[in-house]
Amino acid sequence: MATTTGQDAPPQPVRAVEPLKSKARIVLHDVPWDLYEALRDIHANRHVQMAYDDGSLVLMSPSMRHEFGSRRLVLFVRAVTIALDIPCLDAGATTLKKRGRGKRKGKGKEADTSFYLANEARMRLKVDLNLSVDPPPDLAIEVDATRSSKGSLRIYARLGVPEVWRYDGVSLWFLRLQEDGTYASCERSPSLPMLTPAMVLDWLNRAEELGETRWAARVQEWARAELAPREGQG
Repeated sequence: MATTTGQDAPPQPVRAVEPLKSKARIVLHDVPWDLYEALRDIHANRHVQMAYDDGSLVLMSPSMRHEFGSRRLVLFVRAVTIALDIPCLDAGATTLKKRGRGKRKGKGKEADTSFYLANEARMRLKVDLNLSVDPPPDLAIEVDATRSSKGSLRIYARLGVPEVWRYDGVSLWFLRLQEDGTYASCERSPSLPMLTPAMVLDWLNRAEELGETRWAARVQEWARAELAPREGQG
């Protein structure tokens, strides 16, 4: 049975069993926004993750173990939202970007995965994302073993992403965007308040033992049995 943290306890990272390997990365400096957009639009670069922060461009290539962590979090969120009949649009690694004022000003990034929850109905029929008029995903998930994922929070904040889950294979944090533009740890997910970091990490640690197909089915069963009654009482 999944463990939960006390409601009055301060938010703490929850421990798993093995750290992830870092993404391979190249960092370029003094890159104009137009060049970043041109590189992002090249079809051959479609599997390369990019993070642009006012002239600094990071190119990343995820490892297989990184992808395991990312996709299992996708499966977990989808299993819970399906079980509880919560509208959910999986936006995956959609490029989130917003140009600034200046040749080398702007923010751009692909989350490891992202979801529209509160804004699912608004975005359901969209084929292109324009953050000048469209909302950012309600939840972005960042999977990395290095401190660079902390730097990514600055980009997410400027793009207006209200919630980020940060997972490094050892710890999991739920982070909420504050009015001052920083993120603060929270004990429950703002988008999916029935979930705590302890619950999610407890299930992630069972995936290899069960295999992903059986595991995802078990998550759904657990969500219907344990989370649905609580939601009904809320």
